[in-house]
Amino acid sequence: MVRYTHPEMFYLFIPLTLVLIWYAYQGRKLRMGLEALGTSSVKKFLLNRVKHSNIRLRSRLIILGIIFILLASGGPQIGLKLKALSRIIPINPRSGSSGEAIIDTGNVISCPSLSIVTSTVCPGFRSTF
Repeated sequence: MVRYTHPEMFYLFIPLTLVLIWYAYQGRKLRMGLEALGTSSVKKFLLNRVKHSNIRLRSRLIILGIIFILLASGGPQIGLKLKALSRIIPINPRSGSSGEAIIDTGNVISCPSLSIVTSTVCPGFRSTF
């Protein structure tokens, strides 16, 4: 099962498709221009250091890389059991709790100085969220 954290990022494939169509059209136009350049001996002299297979391979690898970046921007999560994320709030380090934490899933666990009404972190802990 695959779930995406940001499925709205897949809308980026729409402009990517338009850019790829434009890119293919420009490549075809360039190839036609090179074919109309002159005779085969002139083209061989002018383009003796150009390897068309390397250019084609580089273009395809760049396109494949952009597709993978767009897939990764969706934030895929792969697994059989996907759990809902919960916030872990560390309690006061001066209370001597030796690194215990509160798991915030709606109910408060093991923090006597935390008021359920205020729903803030323990005294002495500075919240950054």
